[in-house]
Amino acid sequence: MVKSASLRNLLMASFVLLLFAGCSDIETVEVFDDSGRVLERYSQNKKTGLKEGKYEAFFPDGTLKETCFYKNDTLDGKRTLYYENGQVDAIENYKNGNFEGLFQKYFQNGQLSNEGQYVNNEMTGIWKRWYDTGELREEVNFEHNLENGPYKFYHKNGQVSVQGSFIQGDNDHGEVLKYDENGQLIEKMYCHWGVCATTWTLAEGDIKIDSARIKDLGEKNRFIIERDLQ
Repeated sequence: MVKSASLRNLLMASFVLLLFAGCSDIETVEVFDDSGRVLERYSQNKKTGLKEGKYEAFFPDGTLKETCFYKNDTLDGKRTLYYENGQVDAIENYKNGNFEGLFQKYFQNGQLSNEGQYVNNEMTGIWKRWYDTGELREEVNFEHNLENGPYKFYHKNGQVSVQGSFIQGDNDHGEVLKYDENGQLIEKMYCHWGVCATTWTLAEGDIKIDSARIKDLGEKNRFIIERDLQ
């Protein structure tokens, strides 16, 4: 029994030695300012000098500024940025150094400011913005990092202020509707590749489009077709 216990202890000791040997390539690095305060703390591979695992950065007063994770010196996983008051500034997600997944940006008071999804490092789908008091401010569809598709802007009371569609960036395309804070429609516009003309207002009713004027406004935009604006 004594021999068996000794053998078991020897095997355990060997396992521990192997475990430490397997981790020996990773070391913790700390970066200090002139006053001796830690500004950065991270793990790196001793042989390559590449960051591996958790990274932390600090403000001069010692409060946390950033946490993230590295794989072969490349951002991979969740990254969190902080304001000096301790509130979260932004939450990002990475895969092989590129944005991938949920992105969130916050105001210093803790309210959510922006939110959306990245796919293959590109803004994709509905992105939202809020007022610093928590009310929804806008919803815009993105494709390949550009505004593309329907959007809505909101008054602080929750009523829609503007709705329309963008094409290949913040170019209004098609009909755009504007509302007052009570939800009353007050203006209609027709837009073509970012060049717009008012076609109706609550005060004046229908308005005939001056196609020549619109053509002048869109002189540098070859997509403007005069007959579309009659």
